[in-house]
Amino acid sequence: MESVIKKVVTKIREERESQHITQRHLALISGVSYSTITKIETGKTKNPAFLQVVMLCKALNISIDDLMK
Repeated sequence: MESVIKKVVTKIREERESQHITQRHLALISGVSYSTITKIETGKTKNPAFLQVVMLCKALNISIDDLMK
């Protein structure tokens, strides 16, 4: 299970960076706090809430399915 979460987190970070979006801007457009995004991307949050992942995907304009590819 941990490898799936790591893959999801990595994909979110890669997608954010590929769109040239900062963590602060992603927080603004997603409604997920900057500190939460930072904790998710650095691995301090081991199991991010599904709703937070959905909110980040929506802000990045990607689907949950895209995270699994």
